[in-house]
Amino acid sequence: MAIGGSPTKREILGYSYGQLGLTATEAFVRIHLLKFFVDQVGLSPILTGLAVGLAIIWDGITDPLMGELSDRLNATRKWRRRVFFVPGALGSALCLILLFSPAFFDSQSAQFFYLLIFYISMNSFLTVFGVPHAALGGAMSPDSLQRSKIFGWRLIFGNVGAVLGVALPALFLSSQVENAYLWSAVAVGILSLSAGLVSWRETYDRESLDRPVKINWNPVSLLRSVLYNHHFLIVLGAYLFAMFGIGINGSLALFFYEYRLELSDAQTQSIIVLFMLCFSLSIPVWIRFAQQVPKKICLAVSIFSLGLSGALIYLIVPPHSFWIPLLYACFGGFLIGVVVLLDVLLVEIVDYDRLRKSQNRLGLYFGIWKMAEKLTRALAVVASGFLLTRIGFVSGAEVSEETSWGLAILFGPVVNAFFIASALLVLRLKFNEARQHRVESLLARRMSKPPQA
Repeated sequence: MAIGGSPTKREILGYSYGQLGLTATEAFVRIHLLKFFVDQVGLSPILTGLAVGLAIIWDGITDPLMGELSDRLNATRKWRRRVFFVPGALGSALCLILLFSPAFFDSQSAQFFYLLIFYISMNSFLTVFGVPHAALGGAMSPDSLQRSKIFGWRLIFGNVGAVLGVALPALFLSSQVENAYLWSAVAVGILSLSAGLVSWRETYDRESLDRPVKINWNPVSLLRSVLYNHHFLIVLGAYLFAMFGIGINGSLALFFYEYRLELSDAQTQSIIVLFMLCFSLSIPVWIRFAQQVPKKICLAVSIFSLGLSGALIYLIVPPHSFWIPLLYACFGGFLIGVVVLLDVLLVEIVDYDRLRKSQNRLGLYFGIWKMAEKLTRALAVVASGFLLTRIGFVSGAEVSEETSWGLAILFGPVVNAFFIASALLVLRLKFNEARQHRVESLLARRMSKPPQA
């Protein structure tokens, strides 16, 4: 295929498959790492939390650095971002396996440094793969509709990866296989490696927008210029409000369903699976809908509706009620699918920046985007623990009526207030479809000119 043409379905699916491996690894580690090192290895909860926290901070810092490196690599157009896929996938798979097969040291300090070193290493390799992969999605086509499809499929594959990252370990653990965590890590590691290989192979001709450019690299100046982009700050702020709400929601979900609604594990899993299914199925609907209605309006109306309805539903749903949260999971999953449009808006704003600065800084923007997302999610986990303590929740103790109501308030009005704030912030965005079409036209005219020697 000639560079610059529309990507084929195979190329889009091959690219999106990369997200499956990334998300499967992240989901597996997020759910099982703490429990494995506390229960199986014997590391104290405080030291485990400290090691994980330091690794997350390191992970966030390296994202924009990796993004800038992928922008600056002085290589051919076909290799500038793809060159990182296989090394990143291979390294993360190996570190994941080593992370869940530690020598059981007697010393707490040895266990701590083992966890710290290999978790930092795994996160670093995920960044090497993940940030250039995310940036490539915006460079595969100059057309806004094509980009919407690319990011839509990437999000769908990410949802599938999250399910596999949870389901595969559950399969090994429930069958009581010896070294179940290790075999789970091997299975997820194979997924990660295959994702890197497939995504690398199927995107051979897809960096259609990237011409190698020389950038006078001043990290402070580059970061300042990005943060002075007020369109980017509005979209980033809306995204972080939503991610903070989603982070607290995810941290408190099992507590709410078990201790407030008193549902069984099977009922809770049914709610989560239906939510993920409706989330994935809604993505192409939102992409098509955004062709008729401005993306800003789609985002604001959907996220505001999610926040307002969730604040009320979870506050009034009575204990032992299963059908109400099940049906609302379908409704909420459909509404949250609109987040695919935030990725599309981000790339359109980077196009505007590229037109003004004559530099393609997709990697840097996506690096900052991912750094902010990870730090926000980490903060949400910390906030969730603090909020549980504030309402009087104690592990192993009987849940009082006051604590039960506290869970309803946290899972309802508190979580959904962040969605409402996100929707209101989106409405402040002045970057509209007319401006984007103008930017696309000017960039297409510039790309039609031969590059200067």
